Amino acid sequence: MKKQEQKHTSLPWFGIPRIIPYLKAYRWYYPVMVLTALGGTLADIAIPLFQQYALNHFIALGVMAVGLFGMYLFHFDNKIATLLTFGISGFVMITGYIFTSALCGALTRDYTPVENAGKLQGIRMIFSVLIPMLIGPEIGNAINKAANIPMVNPGADAMTTEYIPAPEIFLAGAIVAALALVLVPILVKLIKKQKQEKKDAIND
Repeated sequence: MKKQEQKHTSLPWFGIPRIIPYLKAYRWYYPVMVLTALGGTLADIAIPLFQQYALNHFIALGVMAVGLFGMYLFHFDNKIATLLTFGISGFVMITGYIFTSALCGALTRDYTPVENAGKLQGIRMIFSVLIPMLIGPEIGNAINKAANIPMVNPGADAMTTEYIPAPEIFLAGAIVAALALVLVPILVKLIKKQKQEKKDAIND
């Protein structure tokens, strides 16, 4: 049997010019891919700095404070504009809150003794859930009582409290989040001190 000769055709630039017409349908995805790659690269560079200087704590609390301040600030005569800006600000706020909660939970877990991990979870819940749920509503109720915004139809909803929630509760939340930023440098100093003590103990 005669062997059939196989002809190999070489294409310039690895055949990329032939593929381009088929890629045009996906052209809107390319900027997203490039931005995602750049974002991942920047994250790889920034994460060690975040861990060294606790910038992630600053950013998380700052994002939450900005979102809360936006929820207080954005009120317009146009209801659609108010709804959109309030919703965006609320998304920013909840993003910062989730980041802050995750960071605090991870930091607590890192410094919890392994042999007492289960025993100390109840204490963690006291400081992360019980105390905030007692103090936060009291602050909000005091602000709502001071604002004294009247209800349009007091008998319409039996579950409604005596005072309508005032926008100033978001401003108070933003102030508390901003004040919490003062604790971050103290936290960083304590962490560095503990790490240095561990290094000195190992060297000795």
